Amino acid sequence: MAAPEDFRAAGQAWSDDVAARPGGYTQTWTQWTQGPDAQAQFDALVMEQSMKRRVLDCGCGDGTFTLRVAGAAQHVTALDFSAGMLKLARQHAAQQGTANVAFVQSHARKDLPFPVGTFDVAYSRRGPNITGVVPALVRRGGRLLGLHPLPDVSAEARYAEGLRQSGLRVERFEGIDDVLHFPTLQDLAVYLNRFPSMPDVRQPEHRALLLQEAAARLQPDGSYAEHVHFLLWVAHRN
Repeated sequence: MAAPEDFRAAGQAWSDDVAARPGGYTQTWTQWTQGPDAQAQFDALVMEQSMKRRVLDCGCGDGTFTLRVAGAAQHVTALDFSAGMLKLARQHAAQQGTANVAFVQSHARKDLPFPVGTFDVAYSRRGPNITGVVPALVRRGGRLLGLHPLPDVSAEARYAEGLRQSGLRVERFEGIDDVLHFPTLQDLAVYLNRFPSMPDVRQPEHRALLLQEAAARLQPDGSYAEHVHFLLWVAHRN
């Protein structure tokens, strides 16, 4: 079995690769969500909790959501282990003139260079599990939030165990099933471009793989659908 450091290095290499692809991580696509819409629920919770507060974003990627949070927060510190992603994030912050964000290259499961109780809120939006070292960085009374796409409900167990060991008081721990719908093959291709270990299926040399992936998701109306199981959790630091 590969060591955690091996998986981390592979994930970092993938993130750097995606950041260097045409359009980077910022390519957009058309989709609509059938179901409770876990991502919209989570985003609303983060925005509500971040108002005028010191926020830690764990796994910020290209900073798109980070900059939304910065519009409400007092200050945001955004972590990512990918130098390529952070380069994009800093460019986006400069383009928008956002000054209350600091981008830091680090991993949320390692020792982090911040004093205990630095932040009011910490979150991971489709990023790493933050139930290890991050809780100590949040002040007493502060909140931590996580949204994780998982293969199925059985994968929730390790997050539940991490929360149990963290000593946090769990306020919400909910599995949410959504179906993401993509109207065109191009929309699906851009979405798949952001999958870990997936090559850039927008490129002609990967056309066969794209068609294979599309066939597995094809709907009677000619659109494509992806079933996603999300875990959404919110916890309070005592």
